Amino acid sequence: ATFFVLGGNAAGHEDVIDRLRAAGHEVENHSWSHPVLTELSPEAIQQEITRTSSVIGGSKLLRPPYGSYDAKVAAAAAAVGHRLVLWTVDTLDWKTRDADAILAKVKSQTKPGGIILMHDGGLDRSQTVAAIPRVVDWLFANGYSLTTVSRLLKG
Repeated sequence: ATFFVLGGNAAGHEDVIDRLRAAGHEVENHSWSHPVLTELSPEAIQQEITRTSSVIGGSKLLRPPYGSYDAKVAAAAAAVGHRLVLWTVDTLDWKTRDADAILAKVKSQTKPGGIILMHDGGLDRSQTVAAIPRVVDWLFANGYSLTTVSRLLKG
């Protein structure tokens, strides 16, 4: 999997970042404080990115909070060596908080090469956690494999 993390949440938990990477996962950038990046100056955007990158031990991809970006955000990210990444499947797990609904979104939206969006922070994530094995089982049963976003983008 690829985990797009908030630097403000990762700070002080670098051991978790290390364990994710050691398990073969990719850890990438989701900004420091989850702002609407389009409302910030290029310098502030870059600070959100570089501060997080420093805490997580480097990154090359940025998933902008809320999927909100424009040419200014893309240019600011590129200036500090980051490529923007969005998703193709939105499970709406942050909203529905229902494992059946999460799986239904995956089933209806997933296509080859897809990027599935799920959340690990904010409020109760127990239904997201409960949905993950079911999602993975469904993906494998339907001929999909799992990879990191970086490998997917190279492929």
